[in-house]
Amino acid sequence: MPTYNRAHLLGRAVKSVLAQTFQDYELIVVDDASTDTTEELVHSFHDPRIVYLRHECNRGASAARNTGIRAARGEYVAFQDSDDEWLPEKLARQLEVFRTTSLPSVGIVTCPVYSVHDEGRKIMERSPRPLAQGWVYKVLLTRVGAGLRVPFSTQCLLVRREALGEDNLFDETLSRAEDWDFVLRLSRRWQIVSVQQPLVIYHVHSGFRLTTQRNQVETAEQIISKHYDELAAEPAILARSYYRLAWLSCRDGQRGKCRRNVARVLGLRRWHLKALMLYGLTLGPDHRLFKPLYRVVSRTRHRLRWLKYRLGRG
Repeated sequence: MPTYNRAHLLGRAVKSVLAQTFQDYELIVVDDASTDTTEELVHSFHDPRIVYLRHECNRGASAARNTGIRAARGEYVAFQDSDDEWLPEKLARQLEVFRTTSLPSVGIVTCPVYSVHDEGRKIMERSPRPLAQGWVYKVLLTRVGAGLRVPFSTQCLLVRREALGEDNLFDETLSRAEDWDFVLRLSRRWQIVSVQQPLVIYHVHSGFRLTTQRNQVETAEQIISKHYDELAAEPAILARSYYRLAWLSCRDGQRGKCRRNVARVLGLRRWHLKALMLYGLTLGPDHRLFKPLYRVVSRTRHRLRWLKYRLGRG
């Protein structure tokens, strides 16, 4: 459990771990150089299963998670954020999957989540479309650059310890989507299974993780560059990734970058109609119209997707 200056939220997360029906675990809290009362709060629980580690300088969530992984002694490793909650059956249900699955190389068990908006306490299930179980690396690869929407949040993961060698830790150079990259790399060598019931409560609050649109573009570029060799072997997937990166650039108002990524798409698929339409959107004579036009197109696109989803369920 990495944490940084969240003493006002950390207690809730720790209690949700201590309330697990499965009790044979250690909870490693990695304090990433907090300046609040985090250390005092952790020690106030007086539970011998809690291990407190501290970084002397702030190194980021990925470094804190890696510190926890290296210190872990268990057969499996789970991750929890300091502002979220696990439901009581979380560990028990996921461990049962490891024990009963017929798949030969399962390294990760995940689950859906509930999102709770602390203002108004609105609860909704926040689950991506189910992915094929087993070897899902190629399925995940098709989503590179897809707005960096993470298919598996770290709070949902239970990972076999032997899968976490030094080459499979969190990438500390990424400012965002490090969990996305982490799961993508693990899925090259290990199969993934998901419990269908939501077992995590994901809190959206006023202190929520803030990321600028420009950071999203830069991180998407890093992810594509990092996995370029695998993407290049699948031209259709690479074209889709560049198209999604073009959309992110478009949303951020980076017209030049958008055009360059559209050109990459057209180099792989000459008659990619959506890419051609996106390129046309960047040619407006008045740059002040660019973002409003993007918003209209984007909303229409999302509404059509929502309608297709509803019709599919109905």
